[in-house]
Amino acid sequence: MQDKEVLTSPPNPSPERRGEQVSNNIEGGRDNFMLNSPPNPSPERRGEVFIPEYINLYQRLYRSKEFIDDCYNEPIDLNSIAKEAFFSPYHFLRLFKKVYNKTPHQYLTERRLEKAKELLKNPSSSVTEICFDVGFQSLGSFSTLFAKHVGIPPAEFKKQYERKVFLWVRFP
Repeated sequence: MQDKEVLTSPPNPSPERRGEQVSNNIEGGRDNFMLNSPPNPSPERRGEVFIPEYINLYQRLYRSKEFIDDCYNEPIDLNSIAKEAFFSPYHFLRLFKKVYNKTPHQYLTERRLEKAKELLKNPSSSVTEICFDVGFQSLGSFSTLFAKHVGIPPAEFKKQYERKVFLWVRFP
């Protein structure tokens, strides 16, 4: 069955590799993954549905992504995110990048900047308040990253949005 392969396995394994077990060392324990087919069910397991182990990997990675989404405004690091997903930091970094095509830090930065763009649309909040509300520790690094990703500094973004709202209200 092709849909039960591990991410790192070739698309069509040779007949010698069918059923071969691949071991991954995750935080001192061993997780075994089948490349092609589930093990033969024992009589007491025949009623159960076979769930491949790599689905568990995706669930754990998704859990870490949800953790970043929920705690983006707090100072979190790679170790705390990996711990949330029950991976070693280096194994987690490799898997996250392979699945989401970006590192956890890049995803965290993008999430913070998206939230900052939402908050900058509020006329009563200042750029400094927003910087610290979304989890950045330095106004300079926030402004630099915002300008790099959005194309304009946060203060200019706020002015442009206010100008657009004013024109829309004045000339509907």
